[in-house]
Amino acid sequence: MLVSETGHVPLLYRTYAGNGSDQEVLENCLEGLGQLHDALDAGEGRRRPATRTLVRDGGFWSPQLELSLDVVGYYSVISLPLSHTAAESALAFAAQPGAMKRLTGKLSDVRAARTRATVNDLDRTLIVVESQELLEGQKRGIAARLTKAVAELEKLKRHVDAGRISRASLEQRVKKVLRREHLSDFVMVDVGGTEKTPTLTWHVDEQRRKHLEQTRLGRRVICTDQHSWTTERIVSAFRGQWNVKELFRRAKKGGIAPWVRRSSTPTARCVFTRSRPSSD
Repeated sequence: MLVSETGHVPLLYRTYAGNGSDQEVLENCLEGLGQLHDALDAGEGRRRPATRTLVRDGGFWSPQLELSLDVVGYYSVISLPLSHTAAESALAFAAQPGAMKRLTGKLSDVRAARTRATVNDLDRTLIVVESQELLEGQKRGIAARLTKAVAELEKLKRHVDAGRISRASLEQRVKKVLRREHLSDFVMVDVGGTEKTPTLTWHVDEQRRKHLEQTRLGRRVICTDQHSWTTERIVSAFRGQWNVKELFRRAKKGGIAPWVRRSSTPTARCVFTRSRPSSD
């Protein structure tokens, strides 16, 4: 779906098969998108092409795709997986005192940290954005997972005390318990003893848990080559995905101008945005 940057008004759409990977579909339609934008520029009689920016979620990231976008003439805005080396470095930067700053205008309730780094040999601006809504949701999820993990660890401790489990089996089951997201960061488990008589001790490190909440949870790392854009504009462009996802939902129901009413549903797949050159 091609939408306007202001108001995210749908301009046109094309449909593709739904049984392939998002990245493969995007690769296949890049040339056609470039031709479409060239035609739009020609129709407007533009002397130079308008800025073309592709906004994506983390499922689309790959160095090769970033290079392909550059060849076709697109800028990129994407959310990096937090496990990515560049994302981890950006999170460490944002954790420094004074790095997170409150944004302006309509985003005055949002804090973000901005840095510039090399991401897989590509020059990129990285924005670490803090979301209280995301933070609270993650904290609730971790609390629920921790409750289940504690119950399972206590059960394993009873098996150890009764001599009903081997060390190899114990290590495997402990690993499975801590596989749930983030638990291994602050649930400290020690498996000792011999194969036939293992030992198990564990505790929840509240200091580590608090550090996780302060430096990682509730944060998203946005990566872009739109270096001249303000932080507010980059964040707004990324969040625009949510509005477009809602457009898809409403368009399926039919009606006239389904995009008029807004929703903040925080999910999206892919958005193609087009904007005129700007001084910021």
